[in-house]
Amino acid sequence: MIMTSYGRDISESKVDNEGKKNKEKSVNSFHSSSADVLLSKVIDESSNDFSDFGSEWVWPDYTMDLVESFTPFLFRTKESAQFEEIRVVLNVDNRGKLVGYEFITEVDKGLEERMAHVLRKLPKCLPVPGYSSYEATDFELIIRR
Repeated sequence: MIMTSYGRDISESKVDNEGKKNKEKSVNSFHSSSADVLLSKVIDESSNDFSDFGSEWVWPDYTMDLVESFTPFLFRTKESAQFEEIRVVLNVDNRGKLVGYEFITEVDKGLEERMAHVLRKLPKCLPVPGYSSYEATDFELIIRR
């Protein structure tokens, strides 16, 4: 199962006194026609606009199918088979290109390298019409076995 969360830039998150980032968010879910794919949007609680994903960028329609096709490749070893889900923050620049990623789930080196291979296959994000500027943003990708 693949779930993608669209949200505000992580740099806008509040930092508590221990140095950990806290996000004020509310999650609404949308189910696609495929039972294995769940698309969630993360919205700032102070925003009352639930009409879009809250981001200037959107992934092409086939992106989730592409990542889902690599799921057996990602979970093929004994060490990676023990994970129920993988969480990765994807950094997208102001041109829609994936420029970095950070694992939220602590994974082994082999799974990290296989995930890097999958992320290199991802297409560029598409701009959502109607925004006056297109800035860098972060997405959270959740892949479940």
